Amino acid sequence: MRKRLAAAAKVRRLTDLANSLHNELLTKVSEVAGDQTSQVSVGQLVRTVVDRLSGVLADVAAMHCEVRGGRLRVLASAGLEDPLAVERLLPWTPEAMTEAAAGRILRRPEGADAPEQGPEPSFVFCPLKGLEPAVEYVAVGTLGGEVPAESERQFLRSVAQALASAVARLQGLADLRTREARYRAVTETTQDGFWVSDEEGNILEANEVYARQSGYTREELLGMHLSALEEIGRAHV
Repeated sequence: MRKRLAAAAKVRRLTDLANSLHNELLTKVSEVAGDQTSQVSVGQLVRTVVDRLSGVLADVAAMHCEVRGGRLRVLASAGLEDPLAVERLLPWTPEAMTEAAAGRILRRPEGADAPEQGPEPSFVFCPLKGLEPAVEYVAVGTLGGEVPAESERQFLRSVAQALASAVARLQGLADLRTREARYRAVTETTQDGFWVSDEEGNILEANEVYARQSGYTREELLGMHLSALEEIGRAHV
């Protein structure tokens, strides 16, 4: 009875920590969305995961990586002193990665030589984007050699999914900022007046050329309804 109660209490603690970490990661990403000067990186998100898990699991590590042609390329990591050792020990075949992405722990294949020293990794992978032969993942696991218990494996899956969600949102924001920068570069260098409105006719964006043509500043134009400009145009006819 005591063992069952202790096991249930551990599951609750791990579940609470996974939920708390998920909220913490999304909060960091939300700060980026609300502040153009925020510099939160994928590496910082990975480090946050390891910092929070280090008091719960021994030898914890996390990484943002790409698997291409059966080879691992680590893009960001924490708790992982030798990424090459992980690459040598784990199988990176499409079949192995498919199983890993489905939630199975990725470990050294049975029968493969064990390392004389160094890590004995057990990782859970969560795919981000891409198709074969290149797929982008986040991974969370341990390096201590022992196979994580079922409750710990489920915990690692939850954490990997939370990290993947946060990384995907952060990458989406970065892509959006890049598109916005390109859009501004085009609209600000064109010699034509340019504006964008929503379905209701409220101006969402306008370049400086159109601002000069209308007699308003860009700040005044934003949120103005097109009908107001049409009335002004008719008044000057």
